[in-house]
Amino acid sequence: MFSNNAILGSLLLCCIALSVVKGAEYDTKYDNVDLDEIFRSTRLLNNYMKCLKNLGPCTPEGKELKENLPDALSNDCAKCSEKQKAGASKVIHFIVENRRDDFGALEKLYDPTGEFRRKYLDEEMNFRPHGEDGAEEKSPESESGGVTTEEAAAAAQDHGQSAEGRR
Repeated sequence: MFSNNAILGSLLLCCIALSVVKGAEYDTKYDNVDLDEIFRSTRLLNNYMKCLKNLGPCTPEGKELKENLPDALSNDCAKCSEKQKAGASKVIHFIVENRRDDFGALEKLYDPTGEFRRKYLDEEMNFRPHGEDGAEEKSPESESGGVTTEEAAAAAQDHGQSAEGRR
């Protein structure tokens, strides 16, 4: 389900939407932001997206996020707290499921070469989307690590490769 859009890095960053670099870790002062409230508010969500896409002004939090996205992408969110990583996952899933156009625009801005997408896609391909019980499970269906041949082909096509070249 998320294999084609598994740039966890860039979406991980959306969760950091609210972090500031401080020493070796991001500041945790925004860790208690109610992400669901932002998701429910078209106005708030649109404003964050416009900020990140360079199409509108940024709040102080949005500005920090925008400045920290490249660093968080390049270091696998190593400076993120566990709460920030969990929030990032939530944001990623929301944007991929509900705002695909925004996801595509963010990917073009923050991962124009597809470097991070490939990196995170490889990680995602080792797991199927959540099963009915919500737990991630390994799939015996394919040699590609748990995605269907169609998903692997679509992901590979995004990178100019054949599905066979990914196995």
